[in-house]
Amino acid sequence: MDGEKIRQRMLALRDRAGAEERERWSRAAAAVLSGFAPILAAKTVLAFASFRSEIDTGEIINDILARGQRLCLPLSQVASRGMAVYEINDPETQLRPGYCRIPEPDPALCREVGADEIDAVLVPGSVFDGNGGRMGYGGGFYDRFLAHRASRALRIGLAFFLQLTARVPQASHDQKMDYIVSEKGVIDCKSGRRTGG
Repeated sequence: MDGEKIRQRMLALRDRAGAEERERWSRAAAAVLSGFAPILAAKTVLAFASFRSEIDTGEIINDILARGQRLCLPLSQVASRGMAVYEINDPETQLRPGYCRIPEPDPALCREVGADEIDAVLVPGSVFDGNGGRMGYGGGFYDRFLAHRASRALRIGLAFFLQLTARVPQASHDQKMDYIVSEKGVIDCKSGRRTGG
């Protein structure tokens, strides 16, 4: 099956999961992440505001802020297919609908942060595999950002367990994850070891 068919099949599967089920899985994934040592050690975390049937990151965002870590969210730069990064202190007031209506930082209300200051990136996607393979939504925003601007940051794919497959087709420019976090636990993509769930 080619990459686009895999992406569409996985997104349809995610969309079909009930809202209550997705909410329960999201809370469980937030609990996994809240005890995950590499994320706890990060001073600055780039998270994402969830959209449509994605894993709900609201609790994760609140946890990061409550721990006193610096929280950043991405702002899509559509013309260049790039991302800028802004520090967020109050998600209720500092976000606005952005690219594809995804909640993004309002630059008038936030401070821009250098990508080299980010210690860990929570990465959304449509499909992941246990070897760190990831398929996004087709724009390439995160691949470019991770390859060229935040190459030293820890990469943590954040998704529901149902979004994992045996193997994600990868091109040379596709960026690999270090870990995958889901409601069922953590997969270390280098060792293939899974903990939790």
